[in-house]
Amino acid sequence: MVGPSLLVLALLSGSTPDRSAAPPVLVPDWSMPGPLVLRGETWALESDEITIHLRQVNDEERRNFIGQVTGLGIDPFASPAGEPARFLTYLVRIVNDGDESLEFNPVHSWLTTNRKEILYPIGLTDLQSIYHEGGLELPAAYERIAPAVLEYARTIERGTTIAGLLVYSMVNARTRSCQIDIELTRTNGKAVLFAAPYRRPPKGESGS
Repeated sequence: MVGPSLLVLALLSGSTPDRSAAPPVLVPDWSMPGPLVLRGETWALESDEITIHLRQVNDEERRNFIGQVTGLGIDPFASPAGEPARFLTYLVRIVNDGDESLEFNPVHSWLTTNRKEILYPIGLTDLQSIYHEGGLELPAAYERIAPAVLEYARTIERGTTIAGLLVYSMVNARTRSCQIDIELTRTNGKAVLFAAPYRRPPKGESGS
């Protein structure tokens, strides 16, 4: 499946400037004020009613998570050997300990950069469209990773947890900072907002 995978990456690369440049290193921006706390590399919003954890993962961690959820050793978002990462991936875990259900929709989980770019999560439906543009069919094995990816709207009932991957196209190489916003909706219509800031680390700081 190396050929089709390379084709997908080539098609994706045509839609984002500076794709050939090394992707920026982005780390949690702990200096930004807000209700979130940073636990290691994980942003956390924690209360008696709801817990949201978000952590950026690399290609190996993404593949491992897919394997844990599906038992498969494949990753349709993987880059060819020796190539830089083509996607930004975040592992999200949401626990609903409240008295009412929560609505999660990936359309309300966007990434905004300092360059005013707004990116939305990529799922298997997007990959399927890209394959079709190249005159190919999405490999059937790829469709089996669906449980690991947060692609569709879900209802998080009381006392339940969801966990999965939010996958975005790699940001522009000149990006200095970005923010992941997740908006959940309660049964009463009120929103739960989660905003996780990231930035390039200053020279000399870990992660640069």
